[in-house]
Amino acid sequence: ERFGRATANALSASEIRINVPPRYRDLRQKFLALLRQVYLPDATAPESQRIAALVEALVTGPERMGPELALEAIGRRAAEALAGLLAAEDPAVRFGAARCLMNVGDDRGLKVLEAFATDPALGRRLEAIEAIGRGADRSVAAPILRRLVAEEDFEVRLAAYRQLRRLEDLSIRRVLVGGDFFVETVDGGGPKVVYVSRRGSPRVVVFGAPAPCAPNVFFESSDKRVIINARPDDAYVSLVRKDPRFPRPVGPLRSKRTASDVVRTLCERLEVTGAPTVRPGLNIPYCDAVAMVQAMCEAGMIEAEFKASPLTEVGPPKTDAASPQEGSGADTDGAQPVGQGGDA
Repeated sequence: ERFGRATANALSASEIRINVPPRYRDLRQKFLALLRQVYLPDATAPESQRIAALVEALVTGPERMGPELALEAIGRRAAEALAGLLAAEDPAVRFGAARCLMNVGDDRGLKVLEAFATDPALGRRLEAIEAIGRGADRSVAAPILRRLVAEEDFEVRLAAYRQLRRLEDLSIRRVLVGGDFFVETVDGGGPKVVYVSRRGSPRVVVFGAPAPCAPNVFFESSDKRVIINARPDDAYVSLVRKDPRFPRPVGPLRSKRTASDVVRTLCERLEVTGAPTVRPGLNIPYCDAVAMVQAMCEAGMIEAEFKASPLTEVGPPKTDAASPQEGSGADTDGAQPVGQGGDA
């Protein structure tokens, strides 16, 4: 019953089929770790005694991950004991108790987690952001995350964005470009950053949208085939592509003076059939367009900092089944579309 009646189905006297609950779909390793904490056939001590022992281990033990998982597996019956730790002097104890409370559906840990998420001096900001995004009610989590997505610290912004994206928050607008990747714009202020993913699900994300083009723009791609230009009094940016397959250049096509629309105009297909609301583009491959946008940002032609995800994961893959939170919505997450439109 801890994870719902449909979680376990007995196929025979010796075989049980486990269905991962929706909450843990991208936290499968953690869910398996929780199950191992639930099934204790040799446990003879009363549950209250076990809760007390786990709380003590959470406070004094050198390793707190195991006790936190075990208390989460017990569920709401451990909530009162955990709530007593929210005022603990040790920040690690406060954090573990608050996160565990949120994970068992008790929002008394929210204020503590919000303090960790917003105060750089406390540390563990990224973990707190994920715990809020996953554990708090959407109506409560979203306003906190929207404030954090405007922070100076980009890692904090990225963590908040990932949770907002997973929650399908309307502050993130999303457009499919060329049927290949998404351009996303993140409202909420803060420094303007163009972030691109280079592994997993390809996408271009504009933080602090809109990210405007400079008054004067003249950019030529390294292969001399794409020219992007605009004068200060031009309402639009002009894009032209020279393609040896065609007798004349493609374009000029007009783009709004924003990073997101330049990307869309670069990468949309030359001819869009069956979609009258989609403007044609130059059909530039994603990786080539990313290189152009990076060069334009670095030259000041797009007034935003350029950042990119690593090409590959750094270090060995995470296989720790006892990790309290995993699958934090990195570049391989599968959030569904949350809105339409670019940074107008």
